[in-house]
Parts: sequence; structure tokens; C-alpha cells
Amino acid sequence: MASRKVIVFGPTGAVGSAAARTAEELGAKVVLAMRDTQKPIPGLDPEKEKQASFERVYADLTKPDTVRDAVNTSRAKYAFIYCTHGTPEHMKSTIEALKSAGIDLVVFLSSFTVQGDLKAIQPSEVLPYVHAQVEIKLGEIFGADGFVAVRPGSFASNTRQYKAELEKGE
Repeated sequence: MASRKVIVFGPTGAVGSAAARTAEELGAKVVLAMRDTQKPIPGLDPEKEKQASFERVYADLTKPDTVRDAVNTSRAKYAFIYCTHGTPEHMKSTIEALKSAGIDLVVFLSSFTVQGDLKAIQPSEVLPYVHAQVEIKLGEIFGADGFVAVRPGSFASNTRQYKAELEKGE
């Protein structure tokens, strides 16, 4: 991954922070795209962030102009994004902003609930439907080779919610 520039949207989340740290460990230059550029990144202390030359930029996936500006400023060619619920046209404008600003490949944090024919998933199945719609838009705008949909079933960090019960032996 040497000399690649990656922009990670949502680096303050468990998955986004892991994606940012891993990309850096693999040799990428990482841009942290955030709504609050002062917010700490889990697992990344300020000294490490400075040593590794992480760069912070303001961006909000619900505001396509900020996404375009962040990508233009950073000159990243690769992006990690997540689904923002309730956006018009299932993030279409944001995805177009990524493409027009020069992103070549998008990694999209989707959901394991997305199964089978994306166009057959009904709106009544809210979680799979909204993620499927974003995957469809990514395919239309970036093409089949221009994005990867990651569909995890769960995360090890999700087990934290059971910490108190586990400690009690429940």
C-alpha cells in the first residue's frame, strides 16, 4: 500500500479508527475525514498521530460539498465510507462527489443483512434496504471494480456491551 493516499470517513468510530490505523500500518498516507476535527481517534494517541503524519480534514457524508472539498484538498484516491441513514437518494450525491473529486476506489462498510439480489430487497427490511441502496449507487457511479462492500456480521467491539454481565459471571 506504499504511497497510497486514503481518506477515512468516520475515523472516531470503532471500525473507522481500525481502518485508518491499519491503512497507515500498511504504508498508506491517511486522511481522517471528520465532522469534529478535534475529537479523539480511538486507539490513536496524539503523538502517534503526529509521528505517522495523519491529516485531519472537515467532512460530513450528509453534505456532499464537504466531501468533495475534503477529497480535493487531500488528493486521496481511495476512500472508506459508511452508510448515513436518511440521506436523500441513498447517498447518491455524496458518492458522486467522491467520484468527481478523484476517488478511484471506495470501501463501503455495509451490513451482513444484505443478501442476494440487491434490487429485490424491500424497503420494509430497513437495514438491508438502506445498505443495498448505497451499494447500488456505488455500482452505478463507480462500476463493479470501483468499490468493495464489506458486510460484517458483528465486531469484537460489540461485546463490550456485555462486559458487566460477563464480569458478574452471568
